[in-house]
Amino acid sequence: MLSIEAIRRAIIADPANQAYTEKGIYPLFQAAPNAKILIVGQAPGWKAQEKGRLFADPSGDHLRAWLGIEPATFYDANQIAILPMDFYYLGKGKSGDLPPRKDFAAKWHPQILANLPKLELIILLGQYAQGYYLKDKKKRTLTETVRAYEEYLYPRKIKNGQEDIVEDRTGVHQDQLTKYSLDFQRVLPRYLPLVHPSPRNNIWQARNPIFKEEIVPVLQTMVRNILSKRENSYN
Repeated sequence: MLSIEAIRRAIIADPANQAYTEKGIYPLFQAAPNAKILIVGQAPGWKAQEKGRLFADPSGDHLRAWLGIEPATFYDANQIAILPMDFYYLGKGKSGDLPPRKDFAAKWHPQILANLPKLELIILLGQYAQGYYLKDKKKRTLTETVRAYEEYLYPRKIKNGQEDIVEDRTGVHQDQLTKYSLDFQRVLPRYLPLVHPSPRNNIWQARNPIFKEEIVPVLQTMVRNILSKRENSYN
């Protein structure tokens, strides 16, 4: 298994990324073996590329508010990992930034994830992250997927034809464990699909009040509990 830094060097040396490397542009992602939470986003925007830092923009401010954490925690790779679906800004299209390259995440995410054995929660921002990680478990639309968040957080484990309630290590919604039956291969980490935190999605949030009224509080509770366990492990 390659280390995270060895993977970073391999990405830089990949001929598919040569045009970026020649311009002195390097892959943007954040990861360390002790991370407990992973955020999967789209491709970096031009501001992220210029600053060399992910979510250093209003989208990042919104995301950190949803998580209930400060920038110091957000940018601590030993707590929070961040893997966009592409590690480079790909330019502008007709309706905004160009989408991630289709084969990029499949090539690099599994190698990096192999170095993140302590993940408990994977936050999926937007349709590209949800499509890749949830595959046929995602719903017909992003809105339906986000509103069905409990299905991805609290799956049941199927064993010998019987439904075993999975232990909930997050400390929230214990009663919800009995509601859903999804045969996911792994119980942890859990998945939480969210809308992308871009200000352009403020209208979506207004039309879907469940997001701020229910989903964000669940997210903040999970993040607080997961990160506090990490802190307590050093006491």
